[in-house]
Amino acid sequence: MYEYFLSPFADYLVGRLPFWLAPNLITLSAFGMLVVALILCLLFMPKDPEEVVPNWLCYICSFAVFAYQNLDNCDGKQVTILII
Repeated sequence: MYEYFLSPFADYLVGRLPFWLAPNLITLSAFGMLVVALILCLLFMPKDPEEVVPNWLCYICSFAVFAYQNLDNCDGKQVTILII
């Protein structure tokens, strides 16, 4: 999956990011998305095991993990482009 989807997608994203953007700032912003998702989980997760988790919370958490994975991959690819 990495070779056929994640790596080309990261290449596409790196081409869209400005070159002045530091690679560590990309990873830090992705980590910020995970922190926001965690805070939302802590605030809106039902306390009672009988209650259902809101759908929007599941979507936000899955998007945050997907964004972190891809932006962290972009960090390494942008460093490679800057060195060359």
